[in-house]
Amino acid sequence: MSAAISNLKTAAELELSRLFGAHARSAEPQRAAAFARVETSGLPHRRIEAWHYTDLRAMMRSALPLSPAPAADKASQRPWSLVKDDVVFAFVDGWLVKQPKLPKGVKVTSLDENAAVVAGSLNRGVDLSGDIVTSLNTAFMTGGLLIDVAAGVAVKEPLSLAFETTAATASHARVVVSLAEGASLTVIETHRGASCVAAQENTVVEFTLAEGASVEHVRVNAADHSAQTLSTVSALVARDAHFSTLSLTTGAAISRHQVFLRLHGDHAKVGVRGVTLLRGTQHADT
Repeated sequence: MSAAISNLKTAAELELSRLFGAHARSAEPQRAAAFARVETSGLPHRRIEAWHYTDLRAMMRSALPLSPAPAADKASQRPWSLVKDDVVFAFVDGWLVKQPKLPKGVKVTSLDENAAVVAGSLNRGVDLSGDIVTSLNTAFMTGGLLIDVAAGVAVKEPLSLAFETTAATASHARVVVSLAEGASLTVIETHRGASCVAAQENTVVEFTLAEGASVEHVRVNAADHSAQTLSTVSALVARDAHFSTLSLTTGAAISRHQVFLRLHGDHAKVGVRGVTLLRGTQHADT
């Protein structure tokens, strides 16, 4: 006689299950399938090779409540930006609150409004469905945004994705950036939080680059030192296309940044760089 062996769920995993069961959009097929993968695998732990240095199952002692849509006063605040004359998309606690005037050749679609658009947009460049943190983002996604750049358009102004956390809640923003043939773009992704606010942030930014397209991506994690930040960047890089990403981490008590790349054609090029500046008991993993 034999019995199946199953791991007991942690307090955080049990709370995630409760939160998803109460989630207003938990019945949507893509969200339900994503959370089913989370339920089956549990949070990543050190016995998974890619997570050997960040045992999230042990480190994440609790799951915070989901961030509600922000109040109007938070939506009106000027987001933190690193450069002048950029085009700023402002996110507060995972929700898109401010959309700028768009440069010529750039189109934006909300991923919150149309389930069919969502189904056709996520994971279309690199298949992230096997990654549990990304699946968690898919299940609880807010602030979904699809940015399309038309063929041959060289966007001069940097596009800034400014993520701010203001409360001890969990946020799950998702941004998909798609460049048609020969287009080029600079994206600056910043993460900052209110002082002494232990937020939990899980952000996914996906890029798809058609033939000859080019992206310069800079990510700055300046979250409060009591926060937990999980971030994922993926890029499909077609023939003769170039994707460069630079990650600077100075914030968060626990941070994990992961990059998934797929080179899909001759002379596709990528550059991956990073700088991590920590102090005290901060933990950062790339």
